[in-house]
Amino acid sequence: MSGRPRSCGFAVTLGLLAAGQMHGRPACADTEIHVSAAQVANAAVVAHDVRGDLAGPIGARRLKVRIGSLALSRHRYRNVALQCSALHLAPQGVSCARGQIFFVRAMPVRFRYRSVARRLRVVIAPARDESWALDARFLAAGWQATVDVRNGRLDRLSPWLASRLPHPTGGRVTGSLSARGGVAGPVRLGADLRLEQAAFSDASGLHAGDKLSGSLQASAIRQVGRWAWTAQVDYRQGEVFWQPFYLAKGGTRLEAQGTWDPQTVAVADGRLAMAGVGSAHFSGRWNRLKGKLQALDVQASNVQLAQAYPVVQPLYAGTALGNLVLAGEADVHWLYQDGQAQQFDLALRGASLADKSHAFAFQGVTAQIPWSRVAPTAASIRIKQGRVFNLPLGGMDVPLALKGTSVRAPHLSIPILNGQLAVNNLYAERTQGGWQGGFSGTLSPLSMADLTRALKLPVMHGDLSGVIPEVAYRQGRLALNGALLVRVFDGSIAVTHLALQDPLGPAPQLQADLYMHRLDLGLLTRAFSFGHIQGRIDATVDHLHLADWRPVAFDARIASSPGNYVREISQRAVQNITELGGASPSAVLERGFLGFFKQFRYRRIGLSCVLRNGICYMDGIKEVPNGYVIVEGGGIPAITVIGYNHFVDWDVLIDRLKRIAHSQGPIVR
Repeated sequence: MSGRPRSCGFAVTLGLLAAGQMHGRPACADTEIHVSAAQVANAAVVAHDVRGDLAGPIGARRLKVRIGSLALSRHRYRNVALQCSALHLAPQGVSCARGQIFFVRAMPVRFRYRSVARRLRVVIAPARDESWALDARFLAAGWQATVDVRNGRLDRLSPWLASRLPHPTGGRVTGSLSARGGVAGPVRLGADLRLEQAAFSDASGLHAGDKLSGSLQASAIRQVGRWAWTAQVDYRQGEVFWQPFYLAKGGTRLEAQGTWDPQTVAVADGRLAMAGVGSAHFSGRWNRLKGKLQALDVQASNVQLAQAYPVVQPLYAGTALGNLVLAGEADVHWLYQDGQAQQFDLALRGASLADKSHAFAFQGVTAQIPWSRVAPTAASIRIKQGRVFNLPLGGMDVPLALKGTSVRAPHLSIPILNGQLAVNNLYAERTQGGWQGGFSGTLSPLSMADLTRALKLPVMHGDLSGVIPEVAYRQGRLALNGALLVRVFDGSIAVTHLALQDPLGPAPQLQADLYMHRLDLGLLTRAFSFGHIQGRIDATVDHLHLADWRPVAFDARIASSPGNYVREISQRAVQNITELGGASPSAVLERGFLGFFKQFRYRRIGLSCVLRNGICYMDGIKEVPNGYVIVEGGGIPAITVIGYNHFVDWDVLIDRLKRIAHSQGPIVR
């Protein structure tokens, strides 16, 4: 300090204004006072390179205070300054009606300090409708302070926040903050704030909010080694994205109380209420040092599934549960401890769930599902009706035995139309490699007519039945261990090497080999407007590969079954076979004579297709000049159908007798 001494009281006042303890040689001055200190510090504030200048006549003093480096908690600011063009000094204290503070940005300020009351009031008014007012008292037993905010811009708080936290980018806050404490720091904290049109985000983009309005009331009292706190949060409106959760509207109220210490944040009693969804009570502990959840106990009642599902839907993105429509009510109890779920109880009432891609749907679901990590439990599920890929299912009871991460059902009967699917030894278990499971079963005869109508396919006749060997599921792959035997069209079909990858995903992949024996062509062709063929066929489909249920590759061949039976083909069937690629003029002329006959005899039928890259390489019973025989005539009247196009576009082929480009087509002789 330099200058002629005048009053040591001002040096003390300046020290109080700096809210710190001076290190240096205080002195007094007459007309000018210059103060410098290497460091001014208390429990919460550390200032380095502090310089103060007071000049001018009494009644018109000019104050300049500059701080080279200011540390508040974990934040550091440089070149902080305070200026006052008309500082008023009196025995009662000091005041400034027109000042300016340079802290992150320049802002107008006024302050007043009363010596007797030891009371400081500082008002910062960055804008006409905005103010931040600090009212502090320094008592013998400690200090107390209140900050009153009116229409405060939230983005002004960004410099005070750690870089890893989301920062406010817009909106306003009105309310108050309070604190009381002593030499060792604060002992009581409080907040009563209202937010309007608030917005926040972080650098990663994984946490953001927009147009948020609500209120916060909180208080905390320091006890021995920890803080005891209470909080109430009302989230009235706005959008919040907190990876992976998204809240599109408000109507949420949170009330909680607990403790906080350097290691743990604990909630002893919490309540969360979401408009239209339901309410939940919870308690838990969070390890601050490890950044991990230690314990959580949640109990929710009368949860409305339709409104609750969008909140948790992001957790199931990319899975079979990630694109559902839900309805009904649920009660939930979840207990988490020691890094693992210990208990989960779920009760459903009048529930329904449906996949938006129409893969499955279940209505009228009632369930009691208690689960424990350490003790076996029994669950029951009742379903009034359901649907899988448009296949209707009847009502069923599903008893389950639960133990740890495994689920078992010794026997399950699923009504399908007029038949039954009996599922035996169903099990599922979660391992380190993911879910795995399996089952076996039988399908009692059901009407092919009813089945094809339900699946919106051309109506077929006969019955369908089968035996399902062991089916195993592991890492998203469903595989058949053995041969699936099916009775249909008065013949039999054996499916081997069946494997289905991601069965309920967006693009399932299927591979299989099929062997068909003595299928009745009469029953088969009655389903289509292709024409009637009498006889029996054997067929093989090797290396079948479907992607999203569309053929990608296979090696297929059909041939007349050996044995004695009627072998006839109708004129319409002949015409449609002929038009696979467009008939030639000679074929039309030859059909003019054959048009007198409605039925023709044949000796055998044979056709093969090797599908690769969207092209089907076709062949028949035998090669003939420039073609291959599809239908070999025999008897009277006899007919032979010859194909001339070996390479056929698959999409054209399945479009039902559309002409194939660059093909001569089959010829009837």
